[in-house]
Amino acid sequence: MSLNALYTFDLGDNGSLTTSMSYNWQDGTYSSIFNRDVNKTPEWDLVNARAIWNSADGHFTVIGFITNLFDDVQYDSSNQGLRRADATAASTTVGGAMTSTARVIPQTMAFCGSSAATTINQNGNSGYGSLAESCMTTSDVFRMPRWGGVELQIKF
Repeated sequence: MSLNALYTFDLGDNGSLTTSMSYNWQDGTYSSIFNRDVNKTPEWDLVNARAIWNSADGHFTVIGFITNLFDDVQYDSSNQGLRRADATAASTTVGGAMTSTARVIPQTMAFCGSSAATTINQNGNSGYGSLAESCMTTSDVFRMPRWGGVELQIKF
């Protein structure tokens, strides 16, 4: 959903000033063709502001803008994945018995880095690092934080 308000002030011999403010809201979306909660981004909103001054003779324009006025977090995507402790296991089963070809993955799993067992040991696995326990990774992609700018236009 998007809303925009725009108003132009007539400044007489000093030109005109147009101000604009927009509001955008996006509901949670899925980052994958599989609509699973692990791939769902939270809802977010965005407020932008803009001011445009035009000189009375039309030769000069100054534009100032701020995007993400309140510096809120907006998401482009969100994903989670499994980081396995035993990279050599032939297959993975959830809640199944551990054998030489299968590794048990618990139904509930800690996020990587949340304990010593789920933090990568840099000295293990021939220098590639290793984990004592399998864990979940998460990856979020965010939109731009607050930013703004000014533009000067001169017409000959």
